[in-house]
Amino acid sequence: MKIWQTATLLSLGLVLTGCGGQQAAKSSNTSSMSSVIKSSSAKTTGVKLAWDDTKAKKLAAFMQDFGTTMNQSYTQVGATTHAQWQGTDLATLSKGQKPINLAGTTTKVTWLPQTGQASKTQPNVVAVYVDNADKILYLFTLTADGQAKALVSQAAANADVLAVKETANTDLAGGFKAIAAGQDAANDTSSTATAASSSSSSSSQQASPKASASDVVFNSSYQHTWYTYDDASSEDEDSSVHQIQFTANSRAYDGTTSPVYPASKRTAADEAVLSGDTSQMDESKSNWGAAGELTDDGGRHWINVRGWYQGAGDGTYYRIVQRNLDGQMAPVLEVASGAEMWHDSNYFLTEAQAQKYKDITYDDEHAYDD
Repeated sequence: MKIWQTATLLSLGLVLTGCGGQQAAKSSNTSSMSSVIKSSSAKTTGVKLAWDDTKAKKLAAFMQDFGTTMNQSYTQVGATTHAQWQGTDLATLSKGQKPINLAGTTTKVTWLPQTGQASKTQPNVVAVYVDNADKILYLFTLTADGQAKALVSQAAANADVLAVKETANTDLAGGFKAIAAGQDAANDTSSTATAASSSSSSSSQQASPKASASDVVFNSSYQHTWYTYDDASSEDEDSSVHQIQFTANSRAYDGTTSPVYPASKRTAADEAVLSGDTSQMDESKSNWGAAGELTDDGGRHWINVRGWYQGAGDGTYYRIVQRNLDGQMAPVLEVASGAEMWHDSNYFLTEAQAQKYKDITYDDEHAYDD
């Protein structure tokens, strides 16, 4: 009897032990599942912005038109784009989630967030564009409540922060805000791009130094519409006529106008930029020309135009020479470039002359193959 009771108790103990193990395992599984749920929940804290591929494409088209208007060219920068800007690999800004300093306040931003991973509380950089002259960086930011800003930086990022300010270009700021709101930007088409170009030129003139009679760059002999003719360089291209127009303090190539002032009108801040302090760069002057006059060793008199903030390179040279065209003396505009004033093209006062004399190079012009 005792043997039977002992056996019974042993069996009962094993059953109870098994039940206890199952309870422990269940408790462990429940705890593990709870951790997974919490972890999953922690990863879905972002928000979806009012920004999508359609708006991104509209902004890309807008920036192409804007670049043409400003006589510049811009490249879109993605999260992994290794574009260089003032010695900085722009991919490192995005990867490192570099903070920005706006109006003296350092702010964390979310760089190029994926869909559903944008920040609820801080600005999100939804697009980045850099100009091909390595001078200007634009950040387009959007908050969760729809506030859109176009920010510009003209000074390389330091180890801790990227200094930015809101762009002073109202066309750019307004265009981005319109696109972010689901509307069309002002210069989405070529016709409105021309209007924007006129507005941009007007803004630049308002910010310009006051030009007196002694500050005229292009005298009355230049102030015409000039034509040159380009033959097609391949079967895929068409022959075309190009135009240059001058006023006393501007030049326009195929309708794109840029102000031109004597280089002596550069301010102390402008000179500081040329010495390497890009933090003092004035965005509104980015498409200005700085002019000077010179006479080369051959006695040829030129007007030389370089970028307002151009530190290297020789710019573009212009001179007017009286030539015999169809038995009559007429002015011809020569355009040259490079350290040796290499001949680029001749411009004439009529399209017919431009086409007729398109292949001529005069003896006193310094051709590349000389």
